[in-house]
Formats: sequence, C-alpha cells, structure tokens
Amino acid sequence: MLDFEKSEFADSIYYADLFRIDSKIWMIMGYGKSEAARIASDNDRGNDLSRDCVALKVSGKDLFGRYDPGALGAHHDESSDLHKFHKIDYIAYCLSPEQTEEVFSSNTKEILACEAGLMSKLAVVYPYPAYSAQFVFTPQEIEALANPERRAFNFLKKINDTGFKNLVLVPFMTELESKAELYKSYVPEIA
Repeated sequence: MLDFEKSEFADSIYYADLFRIDSKIWMIMGYGKSEAARIASDNDRGNDLSRDCVALKVSGKDLFGRYDPGALGAHHDESSDLHKFHKIDYIAYCLSPEQTEEVFSSNTKEILACEAGLMSKLAVVYPYPAYSAQFVFTPQEIEALANPERRAFNFLKKINDTGFKNLVLVPFMTELESKAELYKSYVPEIA
C-alpha cells in the first residue's frame, strides 16, 4: 500500500476546478463548473490543472491553488505538474439555473463581479472534498477540516490577506459553448 502524508494545506481545500483559459488561471466552483471551462480551455488536457480538490495558499499578495485531495503520497514531488501551485487570476462561482433566474432579470447573461463575503459563503456550499484526508487524519480532525464556518472564514481571510479582487459569478447557460465564450471574452471592470 502507498504511504500517505497529511497535506499541509488540508485546512484550505475547496470543491473547485483549476483551468488555464487564455493564459489566465481560473478557480471555478459551483453548479456545472467543469464542462464549459474545459471547452474554454480549448479541450487541452494541459490546461485542465485540477478537478474537485483545490488547495489555496497565500504567498506575499498572491493567491495560489493546486490539486490536493488532503493526503499526498509520502514521496510526492511538489514540483510535479500534478501538485504544482498556480497563481490564480480569477475565482468564479457558477450559479445554478434557479440562482441565475434570481440574479438575471433580463435574458442577457454575463459574468458579474462578486464581493468577498458572498464568495466565501458560496465556497463552502459543497462538502469538504478532500477524499484522501480520511487515510491520514483522525475523524475529529476531518470534522474540524470540514466545518463550513471555519472553511468560509479561512477562505475570506486568504482573500482579504491578498487583496484578491477578481471574484465573479457565472450564469447558468444551457449552451456550454456560450458559457465557455463568457470565460474567454471576460475582461474585469477597472476599479
């Protein structure tokens, strides 16, 4: 059996994907988060950086993310493409059809800016995704890691510590290609 060790970033793992879209790194959470992003990243496996388990870390005033299921092989290589940290340019939350209906009164669908407090709450809508953590953490530690209030606080702290501003809401769209085009054409508002 493979030996595992605890991830030092287990307290900051979120149910999210990381994709490189037009040279920008997007951390994408929420409803239907993967397929439109895959299309927007030109269906290039090299641009599909993480699925479902993204650990966040702060370095200086930058926010980084990587694939991290909570426990890593004892002899993993931090510089390997699998566990490499990528500087995040955007954090997006994909709205459900119902949320999209509430947010968009018109038929025009666009990516909207989101404030940090709301994004921290949305970041913990889905359960703690670190599926390998159970092999190295006690049930009590898993319970603490999975606590949504602690996770939301930790997310907000990382956003505030870095001054990260590119937080956005992405509407649900039945046509995946149209949603993919939203990612590719998105230009943030100048603050």
